[in-house]
Formats: sequence, C-alpha cells, structure tokens
Amino acid sequence: MKLIRLFVVCSAAAMLPAAMAQKWEFGVGAGGGFYTPQDVKLGSDSASAKFKTNVAFSTWVGNNISEKLGGELRYSYQIGDMQLKQNSAEAVFGAESHTINYNFLFYTQPSEAKVRPFVSADAGRRCYRGTGT
Repeated sequence: MKLIRLFVVCSAAAMLPAAMAQKWEFGVGAGGGFYTPQDVKLGSDSASAKFKTNVAFSTWVGNNISEKLGGELRYSYQIGDMQLKQNSAEAVFGAESHTINYNFLFYTQPSEAKVRPFVSADAGRRCYRGTGT
C-alpha cells in the first residue's frame, strides 16, 4: 500500500509543473515488464536469476527548455517476484524495482513543426528490492 501511495504522490508531483506553463508536459503509463534470465555463479555452481513478468507503472514530466533543447524526468515502478533457478530447484520471493532517469532531448526541428525528430542522451538509476521471503 505504501508503494501505491508513493506512485500517486509522484504522479501528482509530476503533474503540478504542467499546470504552470505550456513548456511542460506530463504523463503516466502502465504495462508489463519482463526480464531475460541472467546467470549467477559462485565457484563452479551456476543458477539462473530473473524477475517474473508482472505489471509496471511509470510517470514522467517533460520540459521544453528552448526550441532545440528539452528534457524528461521519468520514474518507473515494477512489482514482481524474483526467481532463482538451478536445475530442478527453484527459489521465488516477492520483489520490486524502482527506476529514475533523466533524458536530455536535442530536437532537430522547432516546436512549431508537425514532426520533431530528436536525439536523446540519458542517465539514471535502477534499484531492485526484495519484499518477501
């Protein structure tokens, strides 16, 4: 329940600047998230680790700084189970992931153009957190 409240608060905070000026945009989204398994090794033992497919939510706020420069701040949340599998043995426990990143947008056309291609460079952080046993 705390995470839902956090998502609602972040979404509301992302929407506030959008009401101040037309240079701002905001959005929310929902979908599914999936991960490819990764091998985890300890000595000669190896296991497959991954998040099970589940629902994901996202919110973002964008700002057009000038005719050719803009940016987007994004927060994404995914709930799911972490899975560790070795041969026929499997361990599963509750988990979640949080992602925050900023995209720098360099537009090739002015804001009045019908189509505005852009180049993006971004930086961010993702955190995985176990929530169950």
